[in-house]
Amino acid sequence: MRRGYIAILLAFVSGIIIGSIATFVIVGNNPSKDTTIIASTDAPAPEAVNVGDLFDGKTVEEFYMETCGGCHGMQREGEIGPALLPEVLTAPREFYFDTVKNGRNGTRMPPWGQFGLSDEQIDALVEFILTEPV
Repeated sequence: MRRGYIAILLAFVSGIIIGSIATFVIVGNNPSKDTTIIASTDAPAPEAVNVGDLFDGKTVEEFYMETCGGCHGMQREGEIGPALLPEVLTAPREFYFDTVKNGRNGTRMPPWGQFGLSDEQIDALVEFILTEPV
């Protein structure tokens, strides 16, 4: 019984730490900078796209690893949160956008829109998770 309480406590503390780090990363974003993304037919996969100041000069993959990887796994294989790989993400795109923006009741998924993630940033993350890893 004591092990169960310890596991719950560790999961809770880990969530607080990860949330604090993620909030720091997002709050550090400067929304006043130009974040225009220009698409082309010969653009590299989303993992390699540097979307300029959208994620403070980081690629979507780097931002994912810093912000989402603690719960969903660095390779998107799932850990505390579910796997985020195209073969298991069968709901409409809007479902994933809404989940990132508003969180999921009854889960540890936070409402990233309330923590300052813009719709444009959420779109980039959804595109990233719906694309096969390189």
